Order: sequence, then C-alpha cells, then structure tokens
Amino acid sequence: MHPSVHPHVVDDFSKIAPLPEVVSSPNVVCLMPDTDDAYAIFVPHRFMCWEIHGGVLETSREHSLEYLRDALAWMKSNTPCRCVLSFVPKGNFRVFALDRAAGFKRVGVVEKCNPVSGELRDMTLMALNMSGET
Repeated sequence: MHPSVHPHVVDDFSKIAPLPEVVSSPNVVCLMPDTDDAYAIFVPHRFMCWEIHGGVLETSREHSLEYLRDALAWMKSNTPCRCVLSFVPKGNFRVFALDRAAGFKRVGVVEKCNPVSGELRDMTLMALNMSGET
C-alpha cells in the first residue's frame, strides 16, 4: 500500500497488515488498476454480500469513479457478490459522493464505531444492490 494512503485506512487501535498478507487470504479480493495508484479490497460478510475498502492516490482522484465502477463490475462478473457495503467515516464527503455516484444508497448510521484521534465517531452505512432488483 502506498505510504500516502496508509493514514486514511487505519484507526487508533489497529495496525494495517502489509498488503501481501491481506491479499493472500482466500476470503479477500484485492483489485488494483495497472497503474498501481488505487486499490479496492472486498471482504465477504455473506455469500452474496461483501464490504469494500478502497483508496486512490491524490494524483489519480479524477479516475476514482472509473476505478470503482470497474472493480464493482469485476466483482459481479467473477464472484457471487450482488450486494456491496461501504462504511463511510463521518465527514468524508468525497467518499460519500463517490459512493452515491456509483449507485450506492445511504441505509443508516452506525454510531460511535470508528476510533479516530481518541474519539469514537459515527460511520454512514452505504449499500449497492447489484442483483438487478430494487
């Protein structure tokens, strides 16, 4: 993982595992564009419902929606995934807007679950149904 992304993907109480350890798990799907300037990690919650974690370097933010759509399309074509969950930290308006642009809908708020700077903050739960049904 690029060092400039690291501070944005950890909380106060966890240490991020080196990327090779994360992607070597048989339960995790890690997708990266050929440019290596972004990543999308999918972790299954259930057979068809997965959670996404991702990041894009600042220099490539204009490609964020393209990268996200490509990753979602790959998951739909290559895995049983038909629902994707995204937990958006309170105040992260860029990720909230990106998720909305990709078709995610706000389904709720998980209160005081994200430790940041010694404080427990809320996260917005977003969901994308890719089954073709609404």
